[in-house]
Amino acid sequence: MVLAYCLITVTLSSFLLFLIQPLAAKALLPLFGGVPSVWNVCMVFFQGMLLLGYFYVYLTERFFTFQRQRLFHFVIGALSLSMLPILWKDIQPPAGIHPALDVLWLLLTKLALPLFIISTTAPLIQSWFAKTSHPHARDPYFLYSASNLGSLLALLGFPFLFEPLFGLQHLSRFWSATYMVFTAALLFSAIQCKGIAFSTPATAAPQTRVHWRQRMHWTLLSFAPASLLMAVTQYLTTDIMAVPLLWVLPLAIYLLAFIIAFSRHPVIRHTWMTKEQALFLIFPLICLSREIFTLPAWLLIMFHLSGFFALSMVCLGELSARRPDKSHLTEFYLWLSIGGFLGGLFNGLLAPQIFNGIYEYHLAFCLCILLRPAGTGQPLWRRSDYWMPLAIGMILILNYFLIVKNYSLYPAYDRFGFTRWIDLLVMISVVLVILDHDQRPLRFAANVAVLFIYAQFLPAVSHNTLLWQSRNFFGVSRVYNNPEFNLHFLMSGTTLHGAQRINLQPRFTRAATYYQPVQPIARLLGQEKPSLRIGIAGLGTGGISCQFRARDQVYFYEIDPVVVQIARTPSLFTYLRDCPPQGGITLGDARLNLAKTPARYFDAIIIDVFSSDAIPAHLFTREAISLYLQKITPDGLVMFNISSRHINLYAVLATLAQELNLQAYSYHSTPADDAFQAPSDWVILAYPDARLQQWMANLHWKKMDAPRPPLSWTDDYSNILQALK
Repeated sequence: MVLAYCLITVTLSSFLLFLIQPLAAKALLPLFGGVPSVWNVCMVFFQGMLLLGYFYVYLTERFFTFQRQRLFHFVIGALSLSMLPILWKDIQPPAGIHPALDVLWLLLTKLALPLFIISTTAPLIQSWFAKTSHPHARDPYFLYSASNLGSLLALLGFPFLFEPLFGLQHLSRFWSATYMVFTAALLFSAIQCKGIAFSTPATAAPQTRVHWRQRMHWTLLSFAPASLLMAVTQYLTTDIMAVPLLWVLPLAIYLLAFIIAFSRHPVIRHTWMTKEQALFLIFPLICLSREIFTLPAWLLIMFHLSGFFALSMVCLGELSARRPDKSHLTEFYLWLSIGGFLGGLFNGLLAPQIFNGIYEYHLAFCLCILLRPAGTGQPLWRRSDYWMPLAIGMILILNYFLIVKNYSLYPAYDRFGFTRWIDLLVMISVVLVILDHDQRPLRFAANVAVLFIYAQFLPAVSHNTLLWQSRNFFGVSRVYNNPEFNLHFLMSGTTLHGAQRINLQPRFTRAATYYQPVQPIARLLGQEKPSLRIGIAGLGTGGISCQFRARDQVYFYEIDPVVVQIARTPSLFTYLRDCPPQGGITLGDARLNLAKTPARYFDAIIIDVFSSDAIPAHLFTREAISLYLQKITPDGLVMFNISSRHINLYAVLATLAQELNLQAYSYHSTPADDAFQAPSDWVILAYPDARLQQWMANLHWKKMDAPRPPLSWTDDYSNILQALK
C-alpha cells in the first residue's frame, strides 16, 4: 500500500509541475511581445524552485527527525493553499527595470509556495520510501522514472488535450483543484511511510564516500542537457513560433531520456546510444554548420530534436551509471538540480547579457559531446588528434576563400553555382566529423567546434560589413552594409527586417524590401481624407513611414528598445529623420498599447511584427482582431504582414474574417530581380464595403474565402500544426 501512495503522490506532483510550466508561460507571453525568451526565463524560475526544493529536502533530512520534518512540511503546505486558486486574468506587466526580472517577479507572486511544495515531493517521497522495509526500498530511484511519467502526461496533454479542451482560465482552476488532491495524497503517503518505517525499520546499509570530483561530474552531466534543452527550444521557437507545442516537445524528449536512463531495464541501452549517437547528429550538424533555416518546419523540428535526444541520452545515461547508493540519494538530487538550474541560468539570464549572438546552442552541443565516455585506457588527447580538426578547418577555409568570396548576396546573382560547392564542402566536413567520433570525446568535440566556428564567424556572405550587432531579451539585431548594392539592411535573428539604399531620398521612392504592397494602399486611403491616422505595430527600420504623406499621423508601437535605437541612428537608417512619424513611437507590446487608444481613432492599423521569422501568435487571435476593429473607423482596415518561411496564416485570418463578418483580401508580392525588393505576403481585413471590394480588385488583391477545415485562433488556443507550411 505504501508503494501505491508514493507512486500516486510523485506522479501527481510531477503532473502539476509540468502542467503549470506551459500554462504560466502562455499566460505571460502576450505581456512581453510573444518573444521566445519568455519561456527560457520561466524555465529558470522553475529550475530555481526545484533547486530550492531539493536543498530543503537535503537540509531537513540531515537536521530534522522524521516527525519534525513532516510537521514543518505540512505547515508550509497549508500556507500554500492560501494562494489558490491560481488565475491569470487581467494581469499586467510590472514597470520593472528588465523584462526577465519582471517575468520572474510575476511567477514568484503567483506560484511561489505551491511550486515549492511540488518541487520537494520527488526527493522527499523517495527518501521516506527508502527508510521503509518495502522490498524495493533498497533502490528507490525507480520512483524518479514514475514521476517523469506524470510529467510526460502533463506536457503532451497540454497542447493536444488540456489547452484546446479547457482554455487558459478553466485550466488554471483545474490545476488548483488537482493541487488540493495532491496535498491529500502527500498527507496519506507521510502517514503510510511513518507507520512502516517505525514498525519494521529497514536494515542500514554501509555508506560509501562521495568525492568532490564525483559531485562536479554529476553537476556537469545535468548542466549540459539542461542547457541544450533551452537552447534547442529557443532555436526552434525563434524561427517558427513561440507556442506551447514547441515548448513541450523538447521538454518531453528530455524527460523521456530521463525515464529511459533511470529505469531498471532501459529500452535503449547506454552503450548502444553512445556508440550510435553520431548517426543522430548528422543532420543537426549540417543545419548548424551551414546555417540552414529554409527547410520545412517539420524537418527542422525532427532534425534538431533527434540530435537533442541522442546528446541528452548519453549525458543522462552517464549520470544514471554514476548515481550513488540510497544513503546519498538527497545529495545526488541536490547536485542534479544544481546542474539543471545552472544550465537554465546560463541560457535564460546570463547568455543574453554575455553574448551578442545566440551561441549557447553550439556551446551546449559541444559540451554534451565532450562528456561522452572515453574508451577504456584511451588518453584524453594525443598529438595526432590535432590533424583531424586542422584538416576540417583547412577544407572550410578553402571553401571560404575560393568559393564564398565570390558568392553574391542574392541567389539570383549566383551564376556559377557557388551555393552547391559550399554545401558539398560543408557536407564533406560533417562526414569527416562523424567518421572520427569513436571513443575520443575531446577530438570529436574539437571537430564539431571547428564547424560551428566556421558557421558563426565566417559568414556565408562575405560582401557584407557588420555595422551593428546586439542582443537583448527580445532577440538579436544586426545591421549590415552591402557595398555591392549600396545597401544597409537590418537582420532580426535570421530574417530581413528592413533595408535602405544609402544617399537616396526615401519618401515616395520605390518601397523597400517587403513594403511594396503598402504604398498603393496608402495612396488609396489618402484619396478620401486630407490626413490619415495610421497605427503600426512593429518599427523595423521605420521605412514604412515613408509610404505615407508628411501630413499623415503615423504611430509606431515597438517592444524592443534596441530596434528603436537602430532606427533612430542616422548613420544606419534615415527613414525616421526624413519621414518622422507625427504620432511618435510607443515602447511596449503593441496589443496592450493599442487597447489604450480611443475607439475609432485610426484609419488603418498595420500589423508588421516579427521576432526573427516568428510571428507573435497573440496578435492574430479572435480577441486581438476584435480589438483592432474597435480602434479603426467604419471605413478603415487592418493590414497584416504574414510573410513567414514556416507559418501559413492565410487560413487563420480567413476563418476569423468569416467569424467576425469581415471582408478578407490577400496579396503575394513577387518583385522583379532587384536586391532592393523582397517577396512578401499580406492580408487586409475590413468591414463589408462594395467600394473597397472594387478598389481591391483594381489593385489585384484576391478575395479570400473561408478555408475547409476552418482554423480559428483564440487567446486560449492556437493550433500551430495546421498552420505549418
